[in-house]
Amino acid sequence: MPLKASPVISDETAFDLSPDEAQLLLRLAFIAIGRHYYVSADRLLSCLEHFRPNAEALLAARAVTHLAKCDFTLCRDTLAARPDALAASSILRLFCAIAHLRLGETAAAHALLIPLLRDPDPKIAAFAQDLLP
Repeated sequence: MPLKASPVISDETAFDLSPDEAQLLLRLAFIAIGRHYYVSADRLLSCLEHFRPNAEALLAARAVTHLAKCDFTLCRDTLAARPDALAASSILRLFCAIAHLRLGETAAAHALLIPLLRDPDPKIAAFAQDLLP
């Protein structure tokens, strides 16, 4: 029995995701990442990207996916491609520093971590301290 083709949502389709729906997609993607279902996570993130292309959480989820897959170069390059987001987000700078450290780029990692030691969020500052050798 042949499978029915699923309907395709064109760019002209007039609907958007509510904040709760976007949050749900993001949570599902993180669950998929945690269970190593990277293809499923990528599909969920691609859907979210269609509706929220500049969301910081989306970029963080992409970074976590690359770190989980041990693709540190792609993690670093993905974050470096968005310097505005990287400059605005402590957690993204932490993810980028982890990628630099795993690639043996300690000077670049230190340049990201040292300012984070004074971050207003004590968890970010503690994580940065833990990452420094």
